[in-house]
Amino acid sequence: MLRLGEILRDEKIGYYGKFPAATNGSNKGGKPVSEVKHPVSSDDILKKSSNIAAESLYKIAGSEDALKKFAAKNNLDISTIRVVDGSGVSKNNLVTADFMTEFLVKNAAVKDLLPSAGEGTLQNRMLYFKDNIRAKTGTLSDVSAIAGYITARSGKTYAFDIMINDPKSPEADQKSLESNILQVIYAQY
Repeated sequence: MLRLGEILRDEKIGYYGKFPAATNGSNKGGKPVSEVKHPVSSDDILKKSSNIAAESLYKIAGSEDALKKFAAKNNLDISTIRVVDGSGVSKNNLVTADFMTEFLVKNAAVKDLLPSAGEGTLQNRMLYFKDNIRAKTGTLSDVSAIAGYITARSGKTYAFDIMINDPKSPEADQKSLESNILQVIYAQY
């Protein structure tokens, strides 16, 4: 309720009175102050990198319970990770490169949902790979990451996850290192 009050004040929306609380999805006579409809698609989340769409889907899916069911179904060990939001912007998320790579290997169907070079968050990156890369980027303060699939010159496809957490190096250097690692995989494997 406090957060809602803050949002209304920030948006300079005058509202005086109490916010009626609803439980179990019932509204019992309350009236909506505002409504935002936003269709959620994999393009919004994976190609356009819409944090609000990712967060909404995570909440709608039941967040942690859905993650546990998915992990059990796909034989993924989630004991070493912590996911607190759907967008990945929380510093409280703890995910390893090993887990992400295992996830990608066991869920290759996600490959076609990821942007290729020239699309989404790869719009101006890794263009030399053309259709040989499908990946999702992630950026936080001092952290740069990219995960996905790369098809090397040999024709073999590899799942990868590169995470760089280095407050001393500029973001451009982190992204350059990611590109250099992927160029080696592309050329030599």
